[in-house]
Amino acid sequence: MSGVPKTFIVALAFGLPVFGILSLIGWCSLGDYHHWFFDPLAERGKFEPHAKRYQTIATLIVTLSAASVAFLANFLVNIPADKQLRSPYSLKLEAVAPQAMSFFASASYLRSFL
Repeated sequence: MSGVPKTFIVALAFGLPVFGILSLIGWCSLGDYHHWFFDPLAERGKFEPHAKRYQTIATLIVTLSAASVAFLANFLVNIPADKQLRSPYSLKLEAVAPQAMSFFASASYLRSFL
């Protein structure tokens, strides 16, 4: 385990249970139907406006995630090597950057399934 970064272990330790709990809540809320009606009142043909809204929100999330990853990558590339010249903010941001980038990347990856 010496080759696995601590931040990756922490991200897995928190991310997997949260994903599991949310998946279980979603599955249990289905009841006997085992599917969701996205159409209002289960009427056929009313899905398209709702699907467009969901896709727009997902696109916004992916855009924000990509911008955040780009910001963090740019920040990490341009920080000085000498820690004496850096602010406490930059040290903390450098410490959490791997977790943040992992979560943002996973949001983009999950978007590919929608």
